[in-house]
Amino acid sequence: MACVACYQRSYGEGVAAIARIFARYGYSDWARTGPCAPWSSLDLLRHLHVTAQESVTGHLHALQFGPKELMTSAELAEFNAKSLTALSAVAPHVSLRNFQAAAWRFLRMATAEPDLPTYSFRGRTWSARCNVGVLAVEWHLHAWDLATTIGLTYHPRQPAVLAEAFRDGMAYLDPPATDGWPDLLRAAGRTLGVAHPV
Repeated sequence: MACVACYQRSYGEGVAAIARIFARYGYSDWARTGPCAPWSSLDLLRHLHVTAQESVTGHLHALQFGPKELMTSAELAEFNAKSLTALSAVAPHVSLRNFQAAAWRFLRMATAEPDLPTYSFRGRTWSARCNVGVLAVEWHLHAWDLATTIGLTYHPRQPAVLAEAFRDGMAYLDPPATDGWPDLLRAAGRTLGVAHPV
């Protein structure tokens, strides 16, 4: 079984990395597009808030009704587009604060009940522990996206933990070939490029 504390630590490091990269942004940078084009960096920051909040909602659903079936790739893309459209327009620092509040709330909930079945896909069920790992991957990937957009590089402290979380909880993506960060980026559909260190 995967190390629960390792997932939790990596999750927290991902949230902190997003805040650290946020501090390197200038006002005009938020309109830039990068690896998540056509989304701008501000769209991506708002997406992080939506994702964290949806994880809270999903956990509450699991507590009351049991695990929720994952959306397909097409359903997820439609959900993301609709969610961004429905979300109120706020300044980047407010989006960051909203993301952080929802992300930490989810982590507290998941830490309290790590074995709670929270989501399912094609007959298989995953626990809150797995969801923490999946979101850790999500936070670090999007930290890389935000960094890359403004010409910085990003590399997590423990990519092997993220690779394990990817294999443990990503329901419909092929796992990375190795525990290395470049292979995890490729497995998540990212194209590697050259940038400058953070």
